[in-house]
Amino acid sequence: MKKFLYFFCLFIMTNLLFSAPVGYQEYVHVWAQIDGSDWFEMTGNQWRWQHNAYTVPEQHSSPFEATVVNGQAFLSSWPSGTGGGAYSAYNTVAGLNSLQATFGSDVQIWIEVISVRGSLTVTQLPTLSNSYTFRIFLDDNSLGGHGYYEFKVWGYGTVPEPASLCFLSLAIAILFCFAKR
Repeated sequence: MKKFLYFFCLFIMTNLLFSAPVGYQEYVHVWAQIDGSDWFEMTGNQWRWQHNAYTVPEQHSSPFEATVVNGQAFLSSWPSGTGGGAYSAYNTVAGLNSLQATFGSDVQIWIEVISVRGSLTVTQLPTLSNSYTFRIFLDDNSLGGHGYYEFKVWGYGTVPEPASLCFLSLAIAILFCFAKR
């Protein structure tokens, strides 16, 4: 009986060490006014703009038009000015977990373009070395005036299942108890 429990626990531990796959899920939905070109950057549940050319996002028309991220409207502040290369302050998306917490450490992203006037390009993918930050370049430079850009970022990865971790802990505890006998 002792051998059976020992091997049963080893079997459970071996199978539970693998993570459960998570299919592509919508992570963030963005709508923004772009005049010129800018980068959209996201780390954790915070995002910001890096301005490249012409007018900074949100400020081409009067009154300003907010960037909408996951249904939440934001008017960015620009503490270091609005010239080329300037960054907006970080904006926090309430209720959004980080990419890593949502999809695991091997997260992959996919962009669904809903509406763009120019082009939209992923310029940085999320990895451990960049704290799971992704950057998207929105280019409206050659078209004159401003355009509206709407896109979704979808994520895919693996995350440990909470139930699996509980069973793994139980199996280790049983093995520990039998090892002492």
